[in-house]
Amino acid sequence: MTEDFLHQARRINPIENIEYYDALFNNTLLILEDKILSITVNKLALYGLPEPVHDQSELTSKDILRETSYDVEALRAYMAANVPRLTPDQQQAFITNTGMIGSERGGTVF
Repeated sequence: MTEDFLHQARRINPIENIEYYDALFNNTLLILEDKILSITVNKLALYGLPEPVHDQSELTSKDILRETSYDVEALRAYMAANVPRLTPDQQQAFITNTGMIGSERGGTVF
């Protein structure tokens, strides 16, 4: 999994020479820990994995890594194929939600 993140970082930044580093491994452990804890209450040690280091910069890095690891082009293609299929009510909800996100004004929608 760490190799996947390293490959992705290299693909996003082809000019930079990105090498393996300990924080990348720790970020992988943090993501695995999140996933395991969402399914069970077990610690990583139960699976023979080391515990990740928990500090604020690592948590921020983990969140940023998780939120920036999407394939944007695949998501755009998905949107282009599926947004036209929405019903009129769904389209209005979609426009309202994406408008709030795009303008960064926030709000509540039910």
